[in-house]
Amino acid sequence: MLEMEALLLDLLQHRAVLPEFARDASYAERDELLLRKPLAVLNNTLAGRDYLTGGQFSFANLNVASILVWGKMGRLNLSPHLTSHDGWIAVWRGPLTSNVAKADAKLNVSDMRLMALLAYVEMYASDAFDKHRQSQGLNITQSRILFALNGGNQLSLEEIIARSFLPRDSAEDALDSLTERGYVGGKPRAFALTESGRSRFTRLIAQLAKFEAEQLSGISQQDLAVTRSVLEKLYDRLRPS
Repeated sequence: MLEMEALLLDLLQHRAVLPEFARDASYAERDELLLRKPLAVLNNTLAGRDYLTGGQFSFANLNVASILVWGKMGRLNLSPHLTSHDGWIAVWRGPLTSNVAKADAKLNVSDMRLMALLAYVEMYASDAFDKHRQSQGLNITQSRILFALNGGNQLSLEEIIARSFLPRDSAEDALDSLTERGYVGGKPRAFALTESGRSRFTRLIAQLAKFEAEQLSGISQQDLAVTRSVLEKLYDRLRPS
């Protein structure tokens, strides 16, 4: 999945995310060619199954879907690659056709596993917040880099990759772009936000605070406190040591 994730993200960048002058059609064509093998593995895995694991839609399907949506947004035609699984194609066309919209059309939210529900909320929130990222001239990978560097300390490439959960190629490309625009300095061994980068991050955080307030409006403080307590416990339990 890591191989496919990196290729799909690169494909998306060169077909939709990067400004026109920075896109390279040869990169997108290369990504499509290299994607044939991992997509064939996925196709074979799905043969004879209704879902990736078990007998119902699960977090495994959701995890793959959250990655394949980048291909959809990057104008990758998946139908020829996923021929063995009509059920998965139906799931793909439903949840992901409009950037993960209507993803719960066939699901009863009250029956979802908590982790699956959290993943849905994260995808919906990221998709809804994208217009705010774009207003700051950033894509999702670049904004992850800014968040990773916001502590003020210089970080190595390996530390940035660990904090941003980005594939190496994507992190390097985002760092190159942010460096060229004057938001990141310190290359090649350690990176940090410049004054301009900190200013851009501050504006992004202001947008995030406004977005969060809008989404949480109408939810009681008691419900929010309970939700935060659960999320903090999960964070402490799952965070790498």
